[in-house]
Amino acid sequence: MKGKISRQQVFYLSIIIVVPTLILSVPASLAKDAGTAGWISLILGGTLAGIFHYILLKLSLNFSNQSIIKDCKIILGPIWGRIILLPYVIVILSDTIFIFIETVDYMEFSMPQINTKFFYIAINLLTVYLVYNRVEVLCRISKIAVVIMIAAVAFMMILILFRGHIVDWNRIYPLNFKFKLIIKGSLLPLLWFVMIPNLLLMFKPYLIENQKSIKKSLYGNFFIQLLIISLFIITIAAFGIDLTSALKFPVYDLIKLTIKGFEVMVFVTWIMGTFLKLSVFYFVSSKIIAELFELSSSKDMIIPLAILFTASSIFSSQNILLENILAHIVVGQLFFGYGLSLFLFIILYFVFATRSSSVD
Repeated sequence: MKGKISRQQVFYLSIIIVVPTLILSVPASLAKDAGTAGWISLILGGTLAGIFHYILLKLSLNFSNQSIIKDCKIILGPIWGRIILLPYVIVILSDTIFIFIETVDYMEFSMPQINTKFFYIAINLLTVYLVYNRVEVLCRISKIAVVIMIAAVAFMMILILFRGHIVDWNRIYPLNFKFKLIIKGSLLPLLWFVMIPNLLLMFKPYLIENQKSIKKSLYGNFFIQLLIISLFIITIAAFGIDLTSALKFPVYDLIKLTIKGFEVMVFVTWIMGTFLKLSVFYFVSSKIIAELFELSSSKDMIIPLAILFTASSIFSSQNILLENILAHIVVGQLFFGYGLSLFLFIILYFVFATRSSSVD
């Protein structure tokens, strides 16, 4: 259906929102924070996020089929509605820049001989082209990208497992079950997973089947947990906990070490995934700005935002001090933006829905 997304597409969209920028580096962050119990932290963070995910989307879709921007302005009025949206708007825009920088960082890591400005311009042009198309086109391409990514990861894991000399299952032991470390390690996964409901709030007008779409997005959460846990355990079994936590892209290094030539396929697949994730963030950013300022079309904002994102990303990446500051504040920024927004929106929908039903 033109201008709409099916429940199956919501599943693939949920995966694209989280997986591409994490798949190569996530074992390192889990290993640093929680050691060999990193997979437990992931389950804890993903499960908690799933609970909030369900509550937020259920309340929001019961209220209306409009975006979170329009809902807030209806509930609180044009001024207070915009004010409460500030953390949400700031985190989406800044996270888009961070994803842009992270994508180019990996491309530079893989192809250091090419000027990074070429990457920024090429990615930007492709992203703008895709976002200019209809939302269902973006979702259809996301489905293709997810299927290819899953096939590549599955093939990689099978090959690594068949090479028994690479994997030593004793390396995943002892399981350091320290409650504080597990809680600490679950915070970052919690933030990854709450991105899904936060961004889906802008896709509400395009959903065909509300309740089934919520269910499919939760399936996406569960699938991501399984995928990342599998990669984490295999990486630890291959490299050990110390080396995994020290590497920048442990999954990429594992592939390069064990399957000669396969890293090229992984590179292409990963770039395709991150390009689509960036396109989703561009789309959401343009919708947010257009609805905040009540513009006639969000397409009018795509090119100005693309220029802003590119200029900000290039400036940040070339300023070592600023890049280090961004790297250290990103977790706090995500907590402030995604976490605070999620709780504010849940409270807002719950209180307003309760008052409305009592008046009726």
